Amino acid sequence: MGEIKKLNFYAFAFLFVYLIIVGIHYFTNSVSLNLNQLIVILVSIVILFLSQILLKKRRIINLFIIFYMVVASLISIYGFFHSGSIFSYGPDLGKLLSLVVPIPLFLFFLKDKLKWFYLFSFIILLAGVFASGSRGAFISIISSILLISFIEKKKLKIKRKHIIYSILIIIIFFLIFSGFSFKLLSTFKGNILSDRPEIWLNSFKLIRQKVLFGNGVSLYSYDIYLQILLEAGLVVFVLFLFFLYNLFKISLNKLSKLKRYNYFLLIGLLSGTLSFLILGLIEHSLSGKYFALLFWLNIGLIINLLKNEK
Repeated sequence: MGEIKKLNFYAFAFLFVYLIIVGIHYFTNSVSLNLNQLIVILVSIVILFLSQILLKKRRIINLFIIFYMVVASLISIYGFFHSGSIFSYGPDLGKLLSLVVPIPLFLFFLKDKLKWFYLFSFIILLAGVFASGSRGAFISIISSILLISFIEKKKLKIKRKHIIYSILIIIIFFLIFSGFSFKLLSTFKGNILSDRPEIWLNSFKLIRQKVLFGNGVSLYSYDIYLQILLEAGLVVFVLFLFFLYNLFKISLNKLSKLKRYNYFLLIGLLSGTLSFLILGLIEHSLSGKYFALLFWLNIGLIINLLKNEK
């Protein structure tokens, strides 16, 4: 079995085992998860499958990415003026956009005829993050972009002027959207972690009761990794970590073999995925239907790009 087929197998194995264990908890445990969480996992499997079936050819991927950026930008604009109206509360917009923001930024480096479209999309999406007031999303996006840029600095050929331009864009954002900027900065005052340490401690206590297969408790642990341990136990958690390890290992090894467009799109998708996973350290992002479905869409696109390396 080739590397890509193995990666695909690990992704589906994680989701199917997760679905089975959570399903058992749902039908046998009175304190189990609600039906929506079962549906989210099931639909995630469908999205991962369909994204690989329908988005194979280069032209279709190109058109889809344009559509993807347009829809994400419209959501960002709507959320900018109606913060919290589409989502349960404002920061949810930032969590969702953490998966998308890096994509147009790295595609801008492609310097093709759509580069200004990608730059405009990046600015709109970044404005949505500012408007959301989600400090976690802001930090995770910046961290993932810097980390991926550092890893691929030779191929990206990042120059001093690119760094200066990036700093200027952020400064301009702070000046133009000063109200949102101060809103975002104000969230760093006081107790940044809020009551999360206490929630994490309670989560660990529950996890210790049923380590291997979890207990299906529907408790928002503000950490996707603890959430998986709570819902489905150590078996599913190890599968998830194994999948993530292989995802980044195989992707980084294959990057140099990709065509120019696929290369920049892949590092954008990897950066968005990494941003989401960093944010997952302080949020229960994978349990939300918006976040989980978009996450697995990104994974499907990554696997497709790796399949079409030649």
